[in-house]
Amino acid sequence: MGNAFSEPYQQTEYQSGASRLLNSIFMAICVAPLLILGMCVMLGWNERQAVCSQRAISAGKDVVKTVGCDNAIAQSGSLVTFSCDIDKGSLKMLQGSSWKDFSGFKYQQVGISIESYMYQCVEESQKHDQKVQGGGKKTITTYTYKKDWRKEEVSSGQFGTHSPQARDAFNSGCGGNQNKPWDERAPKSTKPIYQQQMKVGAFTTMSDLIQTVPIDTPVDTTSAKFSTPSSWQKNANRIVLSCSIWRTAIVPTAGRYESGTEE
Repeated sequence: MGNAFSEPYQQTEYQSGASRLLNSIFMAICVAPLLILGMCVMLGWNERQAVCSQRAISAGKDVVKTVGCDNAIAQSGSLVTFSCDIDKGSLKMLQGSSWKDFSGFKYQQVGISIESYMYQCVEESQKHDQKVQGGGKKTITTYTYKKDWRKEEVSSGQFGTHSPQARDAFNSGCGGNQNKPWDERAPKSTKPIYQQQMKVGAFTTMSDLIQTVPIDTPVDTTSAKFSTPSSWQKNANRIVLSCSIWRTAIVPTAGRYESGTEE
């Protein structure tokens, strides 16, 4: 998806051997001791957390009880485990009230989110170091421009300004067009909206457990119950708003729900 890369251009920077030596001495004397101390502290904290977590898991395995799906008070007061179907009837309609053109979108699911992309010009760079005579270093940065989908607004004000060759690469890859601001009709990507509670078998689960359900299954936008906002067009499971220079795409997603079983 997106255009092919433009012809790349390169930018070269040099660093003398003396400068590299001074940097190495500074890192060895000042930075390295602090880095070692910080790593020791972090290692100790991680080891403690790992040991505590493993002890808790081992203790839980020794006392956990498996219960069925029909009695919510079975083994009351004990640590229990169960595998039950989600009661879809307990799920309320979820709605993204701040989703602008899509604020009327409602869906009965464990959770919903929306992913927004805009087709923009992007700059990508790769650096490659080469040693030069005298202990110095030459850094070659290769820049390329292309059109691609991005979830965030990309500032293109400095694209193609490094040199005439950069301008030519920008013109080749993106037609020399600056990126437009994010379209006001399209919401930006959001955090998932979850149910506050839901029934799983005879049990009522709360938000901390509900939010472990992955929200990554695209909504079927071809379904009759999905209403596409005016001025937007369906394209498989992508809803696209097309303009002369840029395009915005929306992909609504919902929590998995298959055969009434939580995944």
